[in-house]
Amino acid sequence: MDKVLKAREQRIKLIKAKETSNLIICLKANIPGHIKQRKEAYILIRIFKKLLKLTFDVVNTEFYNSDDGPYYLLEIRENNVYEVKHKLVEIENTHPLGRLIDLDLYDRNKENISRTSLNIPSRKCMLCDNEVFVCIRSKTHTKEEILSHIKENLYQFLRDELTKYLSESLNLELNLHPKFGLVTPYSNGSHDDMNYELMKEAQEVIIPGLIEMFFVGLEANNPDDAFQKGRLIGINSEFRMLSKTGGINAYRGLIFVLGLVMISFGYLLQRNLRYSDLYSTIIFMSKNLLNELKQEPTSNGMKIYHLYKIGGARKEAYLGLPNVRRAVDMLNQYPELNNEALTMTLIEIIKNCEDTVMIKRSGSLDKYNYYKNLVEQITEYNLEQIQKVTDEFIVNKISCGGSADILVTSIFIKLVFSNLVDI
Repeated sequence: MDKVLKAREQRIKLIKAKETSNLIICLKANIPGHIKQRKEAYILIRIFKKLLKLTFDVVNTEFYNSDDGPYYLLEIRENNVYEVKHKLVEIENTHPLGRLIDLDLYDRNKENISRTSLNIPSRKCMLCDNEVFVCIRSKTHTKEEILSHIKENLYQFLRDELTKYLSESLNLELNLHPKFGLVTPYSNGSHDDMNYELMKEAQEVIIPGLIEMFFVGLEANNPDDAFQKGRLIGINSEFRMLSKTGGINAYRGLIFVLGLVMISFGYLLQRNLRYSDLYSTIIFMSKNLLNELKQEPTSNGMKIYHLYKIGGARKEAYLGLPNVRRAVDMLNQYPELNNEALTMTLIEIIKNCEDTVMIKRSGSLDKYNYYKNLVEQITEYNLEQIQKVTDEFIVNKISCGGSADILVTSIFIKLVFSNLVDI
């Protein structure tokens, strides 16, 4: 306990020594016991760091590890210290995870602005509605009860948020129109066996498996274990999807590509890694995938490799999803995820990725390159030109399903790192 107390004293000295005229927010997790450096703490402060950056004009952020747990010091350029404090109290009181974190505010003189000084009621216990100090003084709850509560609530929050962003990503792609032979709300595209309703039904089936893959990554000891467990979940998700769609492959490629991202994202959070590690972890997990292509072909992607030596989704994963990363960067250039942003990003994906669905439907590399060239000629958001190319795709039964998978995955990454956790 001496180490924890010393760490708290050191944090106060650090704040007092700051040479800044900005307000300072100290963000840390409420973790009981002597061991404060738990993965839940790192995830919690990462979630709230993003929220604070979306709420205030944050001009500087510093991360510290201490015996009192990890924490951030955020300098904010705001004028009204009392208004800021009330916003922080509102976050602590109303956010689903608000009782699990502390948001301490220091004014320009580095003095702590307490609830008491503003006649704001004391904080409630995270497990009951008693005031915190009452439960602490009487030891109402055990450390194990509190830790279990923190984990349960954090995991439920992550499940809910990721489900929301998965659904939004899938629907943003599905609702995009016109779209180069792909299914939309107004067209079955080049697909005789698919329609909008079937795609919606398939979405509902695959989302739980993708969430499960995230939690595999969140709990895994290493990326190899995560990959093996996640792959089994992916196979089961494919089976459930095909059962729901009557054997029609609506999202098989997406389960693979986005599944890798979900596993890697979970692993990234539990290890407090950076955004770039999302892709490097995928490279590590995918290191043996190209060897699979040399085996007896059991899928369209493997057959395409044997015919043309084109690696498709496995090669994309092996290289760390370069087209996904490029697409995320492109989406970030737009102020919102509107039809122009999504369409122009999809065009960029089609231009650069190896779309084995498109190759199969083209029937030859020459025709595949011809249709890619049609899309490449679209250099601006011209709906008339886009519709004309889409019509040619539909007439000739061409579809870019592999590119659509990359677009959905890119949208998801964009949404998560723009809204949920900080890079």
